[in-house]
Amino acid sequence: MKFNFKQILENKLYSTHDYFFYLIKKLRVRFFKIGPPKKIIWIFGCQRSGTTFLQKIFEKDLNSKVHGEFSILTIGENKTMLKDKLEIKKIIENQNGKYIVIRSLFESDNAIELLDIFSNSIGVWVFRKSEEVVNSMIEKWNSKFFDISKKVESDLNGDWRIKKDLKFILDKFDENNLAESYGKYWALRNSIAIDKKYFDDDRFVFIDYESLSKKPKNEVSRIFKKDFNLQFKANFKIRIKDNRSKKNDIVFSEELSNNNKKIYNFLKIKSNC
Repeated sequence: MKFNFKQILENKLYSTHDYFFYLIKKLRVRFFKIGPPKKIIWIFGCQRSGTTFLQKIFEKDLNSKVHGEFSILTIGENKTMLKDKLEIKKIIENQNGKYIVIRSLFESDNAIELLDIFSNSIGVWVFRKSEEVVNSMIEKWNSKFFDISKKVESDLNGDWRIKKDLKFILDKFDENNLAESYGKYWALRNSIAIDKKYFDDDRFVFIDYESLSKKPKNEVSRIFKKDFNLQFKANFKIRIKDNRSKKNDIVFSEELSNNNKKIYNFLKIKSNC
């Protein structure tokens, strides 16, 4: 059982109190039989939309077992593609927790299939304003996002499943106009929830990062109200990591700006339903 205490303290999302909480959680899982999990929460959406933040909130619950994009459920240490569904089932059955959380952004377009295969599942679609997402993408990856995506979102043979979907973006990719390319990517990702009509499926919850960051416990409680018969209890303050990096002035073409606003407003309405 290894903890990097210095790293935890340097990350403003964690505190000394959190460190001891995770220690208690590790001991509880080791010495007490809690699971296997009866419920599954899947986190979907676009990168840099607050999905990691939601994941970390679930980690602060003693009853949870949480897996991020890179985990024992994926095909490799540096891959985000999930393993065979039967293998995942076996892994889940050996987990120790009342419920399990799986953040699998790569499988966002296969959400319905996953919810159908794994019973007692809830799909959570996290979204954020396109300008904020694009700014975060540029801050984190500069022009390297698609290169990184190709590496981590491909199978062990190097087959990049979403390459065809990205063709219209990659063919006109311009390092001097990252905002436009990343803005189109944001639209592509978030359109999945609309095109596949996830909003018509009662198993989905739509979460706006703006609301999540202001009232995280309220938003998580909305998820648990989806027929989970569980209560989420976080007995300590959830803090937002300060972002003191320089903001870029994000400017989209008029067509893209209008399109992204329509997508965001539609998802916003669904998040209030």
